[in-house]
Amino acid sequence: MSHSLSELEQRREVITRQIAQLDDFFRPGSMTNTSRRCGKSVRRCHQLGQPGHGPNLRLTHKVNGKSISESLSGPAAIHKAEREVAQSRKYQQLSREFVEANAEICASGRPRMNRRRTKKTAEAIRREIAREDQTVTGDVHWPPPANSGFPAMIKGAPDLPPPACAAPR
Repeated sequence: MSHSLSELEQRREVITRQIAQLDDFFRPGSMTNTSRRCGKSVRRCHQLGQPGHGPNLRLTHKVNGKSISESLSGPAAIHKAEREVAQSRKYQQLSREFVEANAEICASGRPRMNRRRTKKTAEAIRREIAREDQTVTGDVHWPPPANSGFPAMIKGAPDLPPPACAAPR
């Protein structure tokens, strides 16, 4: 699907506003309706054709990789959990849409920076090297003056050729 950059950015902005409008309280999980038999064999739930006790609504979710199941007692708790789960699903859907919109913007070739890139001059490279040398060795400057006796100006330094990145004078 080919959209213009402004349309994609507008779509992403709409998604961002929708995420901001979600309630602060939501949690992932799923609601399940369970019926079960109790441990007393004389109760009706153990008779043939009879449903178990329930229906009981439970909210199941994962915490640190383990499934947790909470009993929901009463209509207020059920309504609250339903609202929180619905908000969580809406957030997950909007998050996926946001990532998709960003991926389309990136794929559209949008420039990463607004400033213009310029080519460094040889003099700018020399100054950058000199600043790096100052921070590493203290007061050594590159390129050294012609009469400095480089590399003898650095005590104990072996006779080395100038670095490859140094521009000729």
